[in-house]
Amino acid sequence: MTHLIFMRDKEAVLKRPIEGNRITIGRDTTCDIQFTEPEISRLHCILERQNGFYRLTDQSRNGTFVNQKRSSEVSLRPGDTIGIGPWSLEIISDPTPATEETFVHEKQKKGISLCSMLGVSKAMRNAFQLIRKAAASHATVCLVGESGTGKELAARSIHDLGERRDKPFVAVNCGAIPQNLIESLLFGHERGSFTGATDRHSGVFEEANGGTLFLDEIGEMPVDLQTRLLRVLETQTLRRVGGKSDIKVNVRLIAATNRNLDEMVADGSFRRDLFYRLYIFPITLAPLRERRDDIQLLAKHFLQMLSPTGEQCSLSNEAITKMESHDWRGNVRELKNVIQRAILLSKNKNISAKEIECSPPIQTAVEMGELNLEDQEKWSIIDALKKTRGNQAKAARHLGIARTTLASKLRRHKLDTKNWR
Repeated sequence: MTHLIFMRDKEAVLKRPIEGNRITIGRDTTCDIQFTEPEISRLHCILERQNGFYRLTDQSRNGTFVNQKRSSEVSLRPGDTIGIGPWSLEIISDPTPATEETFVHEKQKKGISLCSMLGVSKAMRNAFQLIRKAAASHATVCLVGESGTGKELAARSIHDLGERRDKPFVAVNCGAIPQNLIESLLFGHERGSFTGATDRHSGVFEEANGGTLFLDEIGEMPVDLQTRLLRVLETQTLRRVGGKSDIKVNVRLIAATNRNLDEMVADGSFRRDLFYRLYIFPITLAPLRERRDDIQLLAKHFLQMLSPTGEQCSLSNEAITKMESHDWRGNVRELKNVIQRAILLSKNKNISAKEIECSPPIQTAVEMGELNLEDQEKWSIIDALKKTRGNQAKAARHLGIARTTLASKLRRHKLDTKNWR
């Protein structure tokens, strides 16, 4: 059987068989072999079987290289190497069975990507499989995970891989919207429906019509609005605030939460019928501390993304070891912030362990197991506010979460930043 060895930076990443008479390679989601790098064309090249092997035809702007020579059309042989952007694909004839996730060597794995998501851990590869299955369906999806685990990226991936990819993708953080405005933002309002409504306004359901609506922090939605949301999902119709007629909408909903909706249903703060309507296809995104195999890959990705133009920074082995031993309570968002800070602090292009400033663990009753999860979150926020003297922006960076997320948590825990100024 003919296989492709995927290599990047001269290191083998994975091996997969190639089958069929015509193989398309490129960035488009319809390609048989898909990459995400921007320098790779949507349809980069085509492999067509001829006389028992494959012939390559280039379709790209930046060129396809066979054995380091730019080639527009060439017959391939075992041992040839195809250069596509930063990737090299070596063609081999190998009787060993392989799948797309068969790694050549455990220590050489560089990563698997899905749209804008990266990961080599088993947890992420399982999540990628579920995301692909969700994208191929029309089911409502609920993404579950701590803040900073990449729930919006997962939602965007489901949209980009699905049939609605050419339609709008609208994201709304339910925890960052004042309660007196959330109904209008979701469903829209008519002119004069309330004080300040000087014009007709279309809500996000109408903006996302035909596409995907992502409702982040769905657990923060007021109970009275949960009833209206359920009706829209069931009937695919809505009525603007102050409106007199129903409006038909066709929206695929993806919800996300970092809270335990089961417990919220039990205490009455979340509707049971809405819970079952959202939990048709749940996908859990594991925290970074439970998928340490991804830390080095993500750190190097952020290093490349955030380094100044023309500079090539690197991480020392000690810096990588330090990051892999950290708990990352702020998850991927915290890791990105730490890398950005390290780039600014670095005295040379090789970042040392001293320049990796990870947030220290909170030394409170949390560690003694005396507090429940809600209390742990509250005291973590209080600790951050004390250290930053009530500065919300700095406290959010310290916690590794978005400022809007911190604002919603402050309201939920009834905390006033003035107490620490």
